[in-house]
Amino acid sequence: GTSTSQSSPRYQPKPSTPKSSTRNHLPCVFCTTGMPSEVAKDSLGWAPKLDSATTGAAGEQQSKPKPINFPHKFVMAPMVGQSDLAFRLLCLRYGASVVYTEMLYSDRILNDPGYLKQMLQSRAEDHPLIVQICGNDPDVMGPAAAAVEQFCNTHLHGLEAIDINLGCPQKRAQEQLFGSYLLDKRHWPRVEAIVTRMNLSVSVPISCKIRLLQTQEQTVEFARRMERAGASMLVVHGRQRG
Repeated sequence: GTSTSQSSPRYQPKPSTPKSSTRNHLPCVFCTTGMPSEVAKDSLGWAPKLDSATTGAAGEQQSKPKPINFPHKFVMAPMVGQSDLAFRLLCLRYGASVVYTEMLYSDRILNDPGYLKQMLQSRAEDHPLIVQICGNDPDVMGPAAAAVEQFCNTHLHGLEAIDINLGCPQKRAQEQLFGSYLLDKRHWPRVEAIVTRMNLSVSVPISCKIRLLQTQEQTVEFARRMERAGASMLVVHGRQRG
């Protein structure tokens, strides 16, 4: 026989209530330290721009993490070539709290007019939804995030957050410098700038999907710096890249 599914209304987030001592999202470590004062270029010649949008007290005020107003207990991790609409709906039906799209390339978002239409299909019940993008240039990732948010709000049913892929271990990620290869410590200022630029470019929260670093101390330090830069949620793949 055949079965039919009934469409359910889109998930409607509850208004957030400010709290003085707790935060309603996945555990993020609070950061009390700023970015390094020195301006050092990474291995590809990139250096952070020391301006009010990325450092100092003004940066802290402008790039605060946004509240997470959607369930996130059971997260369906993004998988390239797998996390399409049908798979996301199936996962939601069987208990996923929030689902991800597959990874989208930030440069193609900006340079290929048909890319988002080809890669992003959704329905009203396809929520809470996080769109994941990858890249290594703050000046590309910020506008790409804005383009994703505009597309989803205009042509689909919105979205709950935008995620940065900091976990992919594949060779293409190494060759193009994205995913888990941005976790190398020399690239941390670059990632901070990406998070800040994206957070200032959209109205939805920014998430970072990461892997474990070489030590627990490095993982915690990186998490603190991501939150300092404006990330609202960290999703941890509990293995190292190698």
